[in-house]
Order: sequence, then C-alpha cells, then structure tokens
Amino acid sequence: MTEVSQEVANVELVERALLGVVRGADWTQLFADDGAWGSLRDAMSGAYEEGCVFAWVALGQRIERIGADGLRAGWLDWLEPWSEYRSEVESMRPLDGDRVLVGVRQFGRQQDGPEVEMRSSAIVTVRDGRICRIDFYGRPEDALADAGLEA
Repeated sequence: MTEVSQEVANVELVERALLGVVRGADWTQLFADDGAWGSLRDAMSGAYEEGCVFAWVALGQRIERIGADGLRAGWLDWLEPWSEYRSEVESMRPLDGDRVLVGVRQFGRQQDGPEVEMRSSAIVTVRDGRICRIDFYGRPEDALADAGLEA
C-alpha cells in the first residue's frame, strides 16, 4: 500500500473507531454505566490492540493507561468533576504514515453550573491496521507541538 493510501486508511479507521460508538453520547454515563461500557468495550475490540496505550496530557502532566480497562479508568478520573460531558470531532488529518491528528470540541457541565466548551486534540497511532496508542491533549497547541507542527 502506498503511503498516501495508508494515511487515508488510517484516517478512515480512526473515524470509524472514534465516531461510530461515542457520537452524541454523554461520556459520564458511557464510561460509568457497566452496560454502556460493555457495549463500547466490545465495539472497540476489532479496532484497537489489546495493549493499546492511552495517555492524557494536560496541566503539565502525562498519565498513561493500558488497554480498554485503562481507557475506562483514565476517562473516569478525568470525568469525575463533570455531571455531563460530550465530545464532537471537528477534524482529522494524517500526520505521517502511522499517526492521525484529531481536533475535538468538548462540552461539559459541572453539577449545576453552566455548560462550558473546550477545544482539545488527540494523536492516534495506528500499527498493522489497529489503533495502538491515543494521546489525548487538553490543549490543541500541545498536540501540534508533539507532532512537530506549528500552532
């Protein structure tokens, strides 16, 4: 497969993996509810390596978790202060032969507070047709810097 067609295939994989299951979902329920989590975990199995690394990069920290259960634990930690939280993918673009940059708009509400909107990014790494790593960035400019691009 040529590099261009591999990049397109990677973007398509990431789009299916990220959008198909969580589009419009309230993430506080998706990760907290055992039934919803079980459905998400089952849906992930074909697109993600079993030992996929998930990293949250925000507030000067990098926290890594491994595998689907690590993904759930990481998101439950992040979502702890939120009563509602959802995400919309705004853009996807290949970075090189194996990585995809994802631009995200997130919406959250803490208890009885107003809804807030945030922009974030992720860098998704694909190996042999499966996602092997996702780095979630609290600030898009940090993702761009890690990708070697200018903000």
